[in-house]
This record gives sequence, structure tokens and C-alpha cells, in this order.
Amino acid sequence: MRLVILALAVAATAAASPAAAAVSRLGVFDDWQAYVVDEGKGKICYIHSVPKKSEGNYSRRGEVFMQITSRTTDKVANEVSFTAGYTFKDDVPVELQIDGQTFKLFTKGDTAWAFDGQADTAIVRAMIAGRELAVRGISSRNTRTSDLFSLKGFNAAHRASQRACDGR
Repeated sequence: MRLVILALAVAATAAASPAAAAVSRLGVFDDWQAYVVDEGKGKICYIHSVPKKSEGNYSRRGEVFMQITSRTTDKVANEVSFTAGYTFKDDVPVELQIDGQTFKLFTKGDTAWAFDGQADTAIVRAMIAGRELAVRGISSRNTRTSDLFSLKGFNAAHRASQRACDGR
């Protein structure tokens, strides 16, 4: 269900663009899925996963997922983002940990991103070498959450996404 919602959201965004867009699933790779959106003049390629385990003292929470996106039109590669399913507390970074290596992400609304392209690259490299990824955040209501993602299948999904956007 989560993946259907995400695919519909990407399709709706792409449909709003001047060029007609088609969303295609490139495949399911263990715990990760890869997609490509053909916008005619460029492509959006992304891989996506949902947590294996989520913790926190919350009564309700929306969709939670980790995503790596490349956009050929904007010349953006490997943009790291995390959607929490709640609004983050202002000016409090999110902590992302991959096999003991820690990264900080900035937040806006319900999404967190790496601070720059160099951080995106470092995170993706750690994900390629890693086994699991943990994300810790604080909601606007001061609720602390922790989400644990498996990196099983990440490398294959990432390769499929890069091939779709690079054409190799």
C-alpha cells in the first residue's frame, strides 16, 4: 500500500509538469524498490524502502520511508531524503546512523535531507557498504522516534536506478 501511495504521488507530480510522464517500477530488490519517471525531457530515478521497525510514543503517524533520488533535468544525483510521517521539530537535525557511522540531516515539514551533495554521496557510500540504517528524529510535539531500515537489496536497487538515469 505504501508503495502504491508513493508511486501515485510521484505520478501526480509528474503529471502536473508540462511533459507527460510515465512511472515504471524497475524492480523489487529484497527490501528496496527502484522506480523511474520519464518526463520526456529528463528522468527522475529513485529507490525507496520502508522501515523494518519503528519505535516512539506516538498515537498516529503517516507513511515513513527512506529514498534516494536522481533527477537528470536538474543534474541531481543520489539525493538522500527521509519522510517521517509527522512534522519535525523546527531547527532540530535528524540523526542517521549506518553501521556506527553518524550523519545529520536538516528538516522541513515531514522530510529530512542531507545538507549538501557531498553529504549525499557520503551517505550513499555508507549505505552501499552497510547492513542497516537507523533514523532518529523528534516531532513538533517532542515525540522521539527511531526507525530501522534494512540495507538488503540496496546495492542492486541503486545500480538499477543509476542505469535507468545514466542510460548505462
